Amino acid sequence: MTEESRRRVAVACQGGGSHTAFTAGVLDRLLTEPDAAEIVGLTGTSGGGICAFLAWYGLVSEASEEAGRERARALLAQVWDDIAATDPMVAATNRVGVWWAHARDGGLPLPVVSPDDSAVSVWTSWYLRRALERAVPPEELARVVATLPETAPTLHLGAVDVERGTFRTFTEREVTIDAVLASAAVPTLFSAVSVEGESEERRYWDGLFSQNPPVRDLLAGVSTERKPEEIWLVRINPQRREGVPTTLTSIADRRNELGGNLSVNQELAFIRRVNEWVAEGALSAPYQQVAVRCIGLDEDRLADAPLTAASKLDCRPAFLDGLRREGGRAATAFLDAERNRRLVRGTVEALWNTESPAAGVYLADDFELHATEAGTGRGPAAYEAYVERVKSALDGLELDVETDLAEGDRVALVWVARGRHTGRLFGREPSDEDVTIRGVEIARVVERDGDPVVAESWLTVDDGGLRSVADTTDGPATPAATATPVVSDMDSAAEAREVAVRHAEQLWGDDRRTAAVARELVAPDHVFRRTGDDVEGRDEYVAFVQSYRDAFPDLRVSVRDVVAEGDRVVVRAVMTGCHRAPFEGIEPSGRRVEARWTFVHELAAGRIVATGMGDDRRWLRDQLSARPLSAPDRTVDVDR
Repeated sequence: MTEESRRRVAVACQGGGSHTAFTAGVLDRLLTEPDAAEIVGLTGTSGGGICAFLAWYGLVSEASEEAGRERARALLAQVWDDIAATDPMVAATNRVGVWWAHARDGGLPLPVVSPDDSAVSVWTSWYLRRALERAVPPEELARVVATLPETAPTLHLGAVDVERGTFRTFTEREVTIDAVLASAAVPTLFSAVSVEGESEERRYWDGLFSQNPPVRDLLAGVSTERKPEEIWLVRINPQRREGVPTTLTSIADRRNELGGNLSVNQELAFIRRVNEWVAEGALSAPYQQVAVRCIGLDEDRLADAPLTAASKLDCRPAFLDGLRREGGRAATAFLDAERNRRLVRGTVEALWNTESPAAGVYLADDFELHATEAGTGRGPAAYEAYVERVKSALDGLELDVETDLAEGDRVALVWVARGRHTGRLFGREPSDEDVTIRGVEIARVVERDGDPVVAESWLTVDDGGLRSVADTTDGPATPAATATPVVSDMDSAAEAREVAVRHAEQLWGDDRRTAAVARELVAPDHVFRRTGDDVEGRDEYVAFVQSYRDAFPDLRVSVRDVVAEGDRVVVRAVMTGCHRAPFEGIEPSGRRVEARWTFVHELAAGRIVATGMGDDRRWLRDQLSARPLSAPDRTVDVDR
């Protein structure tokens, strides 16, 4: 990846006390991959603010990016090693503090002392300040801040003015060690921290009460050239929990998690809405869409799980090291998925939009294309031949990716292609009109000789979608853009996967449960997006499903692949059934058929709110009408 092709990324670090050792591990891993992104901003609150500050300072304090990344990693390691309770006296005090917080949350009547009257609080504040000043001497910090270039990464640390009750974000131009400590000053643990301003001195508590972390600030007052294209959110507090807490301890833990997520959820909802407005054309420059992706802490992978509110005070070396290792692992998985996303998207766009797509195409020598159930094409030439057939029929073809999802070694793309219909395509004679077709592709990425390549792709093109643009738009033949996804709830991917599988196998594949499953899985205002007019409403969608079940009473759907990211999911499935009743004007044939389907779902609050369906209806109709089928060992003939 070249310097020019790197994405501009801002990293947002959620606060969470000792749990933000996970964030240190994430940042350490991200800093080892300069080709993955150009870090143009960092933001954080409390422990996340400390991590963001150290990474930012390392980046801006060295002459070269490489040296800056290495220094940032060294500072993160040094401070977290200093914070760890390695001294026997410190370790004993830490154990007592964690036990005290846990007992207090459980309702044990213990004496409570104000931080202003507590020698432990004063000592802990000094201990943290010493660790920060050893890593970043105040005089050196002041010198770096005074000489920052305009192109330096931005920094935003969240805090709240205790007396005024107003939010405060300390930026890279005004950051001090006091400001960092103010962002981490939990009111029950530390006295309010005094920070000098231009006109007066104010006292602050940590930003968990305000912005955790500040996110919108990353997009304000920044030139278009330096504005982040993506925000990577390092999320500490889980969004979801199974069951309703009933004990005092579990209630305290859940309140702590919800409080830590409240502000960031509101900010991400705002960014999501701005993306929609930009896509609709309601907002123009300097507003632009920004993708938000999440690296979340999976506490099930930790030996000390489950994490609690009290364990946010735990500074045992083994505990912090485990969190840092998990942060590195999570960041590696995230970077691999991002690499795969860009590789697959770049390959598809190069193949479809470039005249001679040699550069930017990463297909394995033994690549397999599954274009329809009619056959499999082998080798890169199979994909190139498929694309050329479509290009020869659609003059001036341009393909736009509307949605991309990445999970593990799988990447799913939803795209729309436009062109002038000048040749025979999908059995239709040329109309000389501007038309669109839609496709869904799931690709599998593997490592070959140390390099990632696309090994296999399953492509479903909605051949019924060869429609005149004039029929689908009221004005110019340029459809609205698609809003860039804001993936704020990584916990939802597992639920989305489960819901999507049940939708295919039970709602579609089990006539005894269709209506009941629909009420459970599908929102009442569900929108079914398919070629032609959208079908709005859950009952109307169930009626559509029933029309298939009437024609194929023994219809079954088997899921073959699922790619889920946040609240979006793509499902590749195979439908089988015996044709017993009229279907799309074809009389019952008694034939058993098989067709490949692809579902694209959007979920909200655990229910499907929108569904797109890709199905090769021409292939299905050919089976019903006993037309000759494509040979199983060659690519489908799209001209037929």
